Amino acid sequence: MSVIGSQPAMKNMWIGRSIEEFSSKGVVFFHSKFEFPEALPCKLYRIDHTHGNLHEHTHDYFQIWYVVKGGIMHSYLGRRHKMLAGSVCIVPPFAVHGVEWIPGRQTEVIGCEFLPYYINERFTQPELQSNFMDYQYLHPVLSEGGRKPTLMSLSGEEERHVRTILEEMQREFRMKTAHYGLVLKANLLKLLVLLSRGREDNDTRTVVQVKKEEDRINKHREAVQVSLDYVHKHFHEDIRLEQICRLASLSKTYFCDVFKSYTGKSFNEYLNDFRMRQASEMLLTRDTTVAEVCRAVGFRDLTHFSRMFKRWTGIPPSHYRKKSR
Repeated sequence: MSVIGSQPAMKNMWIGRSIEEFSSKGVVFFHSKFEFPEALPCKLYRIDHTHGNLHEHTHDYFQIWYVVKGGIMHSYLGRRHKMLAGSVCIVPPFAVHGVEWIPGRQTEVIGCEFLPYYINERFTQPELQSNFMDYQYLHPVLSEGGRKPTLMSLSGEEERHVRTILEEMQREFRMKTAHYGLVLKANLLKLLVLLSRGREDNDTRTVVQVKKEEDRINKHREAVQVSLDYVHKHFHEDIRLEQICRLASLSKTYFCDVFKSYTGKSFNEYLNDFRMRQASEMLLTRDTTVAEVCRAVGFRDLTHFSRMFKRWTGIPPSHYRKKSR
């Protein structure tokens, strides 16, 4: 293989992990010894929503899932990500993750799994050299040192190409015609290149989207700040969203969208949170009744105020002062 540059050796991330390391943490371990019964270190399959959820698990091989239709929820480090038709997930060896089928959806997934040495036998060496050509097939789809799954949404021509390749690989694997292992490998290499391009396109689109969102927020930053200042000064009054939109000179729909992007909360959530902070401070620093505090922070109904306060603090306002003291 031709050498591309002189990069230093890096520790092989796929060597030396044990089943015990994961089972002690309650994580199910799928070992290639049992998952690849044939001599070929690669397999293809198609499953649907009747397959059942896969809770926290890991494996010592690469896994590529392409959502043909429907949708799944993919989880990693406690965060869940929705994957709809056209989405791809690339899971490197030993990444602990989970999959749930979205209820009510007719979901179908094509899966491709392979061991790293199927790309090149040098991936089984204790020290993984990154300065040879075949390393480039895996490097672009690896995140955070090869531990984090890569999720991307494909569209248009790139999605059709990926689906066509996976379906052809599935046919080859099922029919097992002459030299099917070589055909699978050739298609897998092409698939990895396409997914690498797809990831770069996704990253570019993400940067552009973030820039557009920042520009939009900056454009209306002053209008949002005017609405915030009004809330801080007049929270004890009856404040209506329509009134604030007129103050900001924005339509209701657009104002709500910009306000949430700017603050992370809807307008009503922000208003109620601010009122609850004021109410909790009044209960601790003033010798006033709960009813007086209720009116002082802009609520007209004591029952509604008490319910909101308990949701915000976990205890009713009548107990808050006593418990805090």
